[in-house]
Amino acid sequence: MMIYFLLAAYNEAESIEPVFASIKRAISRDFIILLVDDGSNDGTSGKASSVARHLNISLEIIRHPCNLGLGAAIRTGFEWIDKNASSDDIVVTMDCDDTHPPATVGAMINKLGTGSRPGCDAVIASRFVEGGRCSGVSFLRSVISRAGSFIMSAIFRGSAVSDWTSGFRAYNAAALKKARVPSLMRAKGFSAQLEILFLLLGSGAVIGECALQMDYSLKKSPSKMRLIPLLFEYLHVGSRFLLYKIGASSIM
Repeated sequence: MMIYFLLAAYNEAESIEPVFASIKRAISRDFIILLVDDGSNDGTSGKASSVARHLNISLEIIRHPCNLGLGAAIRTGFEWIDKNASSDDIVVTMDCDDTHPPATVGAMINKLGTGSRPGCDAVIASRFVEGGRCSGVSFLRSVISRAGSFIMSAIFRGSAVSDWTSGFRAYNAAALKKARVPSLMRAKGFSAQLEILFLLLGSGAVIGECALQMDYSLKKSPSKMRLIPLLFEYLHVGSRFLLYKIGASSIM
């Protein structure tokens, strides 16, 4: 069983070394980092190659010729995973800006069902469960994250998910294949995080959570998130899913 770390990066050269080093410290099993460089112009790919050689880390790099957005970068990574990973492998997605602590990955993987062991198909590192927190983030960004989670929780009433917008997740590769990720992905921006969960839930996946203690002040690069447009993205994706559920219910 291999662990793949899928990192989407846009101008994150300054964060590459601490992120790679922290993954190396936290993970004692074999792993591969898959870096999708989404059109960076700051030498992100070159820095990643240099650091990976120095730390003896297995690294795959896919480069977009221009910046296409987080959703497009994640989809590119999942396309590679779909072609190269086995069904019993694990895929971890996390931000490449040093705000997601890899030390949390062990607890996430322990909740996954692997082989004959029952468990979750995907595990979210959540800021909103007991023991979770998020510091160093602006009030407006916090409100937008809560809004996205509120919209999805309203649509999927009864779901155990509390943090729909967290991109720090562990997936069973088999669950991604069953949900047809990435072939059914359409979102190009940050709302792709909502879309992936929708696809998983629609396929019958069991989704769990564990506590995330996130310190946004560790971020070295400027935020690429545009909060007001993102809120409209969430509303658009949420309305798509709501219409889908209504249509599915009318058929039944």
